[in-house]
Amino acid sequence: MAGMVNADSWTQKASFPGVKRQIPFCFSIANNGYVGGGLDSNLNPLNDFWEYNTVSNVWTQKANYTGSGRYGLVAFSINNKGYAGCGSDNGSHVFNDFWEYNPITNNWTQKANFGGGIRIFCVGLCIGNKGYLGTGNNNMGSNMNDFWEYDPTTDIWNQKDSLPGMSRTDAVGFSIGNKGYLGTGFKNYTLNDFWEYDPILNSWTQKADFLGSSRANASGFSICGKGYIGIGTPGPSGLLFSDFWAYDPITNFWIQKSNVGGSGRDEAAYFSINNKGYIGLGRKTNSSIILDYLTDFWQYTPDSACITGIQELPASPTLSITLSPNPFHDKTLLTIVETHCNASLQNATLNIYNIEGKVVRTIAVGNKKQITISRDQMPSGIYFYQLMDEKGTLASGKMVVE
Repeated sequence: MAGMVNADSWTQKASFPGVKRQIPFCFSIANNGYVGGGLDSNLNPLNDFWEYNTVSNVWTQKANYTGSGRYGLVAFSINNKGYAGCGSDNGSHVFNDFWEYNPITNNWTQKANFGGGIRIFCVGLCIGNKGYLGTGNNNMGSNMNDFWEYDPTTDIWNQKDSLPGMSRTDAVGFSIGNKGYLGTGFKNYTLNDFWEYDPILNSWTQKADFLGSSRANASGFSICGKGYIGIGTPGPSGLLFSDFWAYDPITNFWIQKSNVGGSGRDEAAYFSINNKGYIGLGRKTNSSIILDYLTDFWQYTPDSACITGIQELPASPTLSITLSPNPFHDKTLLTIVETHCNASLQNATLNIYNIEGKVVRTIAVGNKKQITISRDQMPSGIYFYQLMDEKGTLASGKMVVE
């Protein structure tokens, strides 16, 4: 239907025209996304740099990254300028130089070196008019948990409070409003903890753990007041993830969304522009755990909770849920109502989460339209439910136990 798109869905866009690669750096400015560097399929470091125009769906090669070919850089954008630095050229040399990209002049300018020393596989994000960089590895056998603020006006780095969770590498981060968020990663094993940073108070608060499997090398961005994390690797071996999750900072709760387009992957390029998300490139595994490199590129349209400026349709048949009573003391009746496209409920499961995002109960629903939920050993408080089948999330909501 003209002018309408599926909500919570992925649309394939123009493939990346450069060399296949893993671990590129990326950021977005206005309507354009930028991708550069990384390792090619022969593990050679790259320094080419590309612009993706979301309006024309066209890739254009821009001025090469000046700081030499390398991978594992960190990047963010502030006030219509891009910033990238650190990383490694061949695994033995790790850097702390930092560079500013001006899209108007198509030129790179060296800025003050990162204050925390040499670093690879760290997290970068921006909050307001400041950039933030932390965690990663210093190439001397140590994962880090320090956190630094960069002021582009003064070209000065200032150390802030360290992440109180485990030191780590290959984590993911983004900002929502005036807060920063950082989670997942690797330290001897993959992690799923999740933290919020307040730059005004210079303090960290642990939030609900990421509900997907623990992982490293994930992709993440924010759209319309919600954060998104998906794909990544489960550890040293195994098939790569393709799942995708949304985080609501108001409810401190995670909801699973539609899987990322294409195959499972990690070490991808990712950014968000104008209420849409983008993920592509990176590497994948096949059934024999053999790695391959990718050039496909995908656009994510969020659900109707985000105002996108276009009329949206649900990506799949929609179900609504009513609870009576809600709040409840001893038990409540959950009723499932089919509201769109003659939805058919099969092999459904209801997960109930506490306020910390932990699953406290899983109920096999099957194709039943009504089930009774007993309080059992659930303490008084707020809970969230998520009705799912093999296609993903069908409905979700909140319940209150008195």
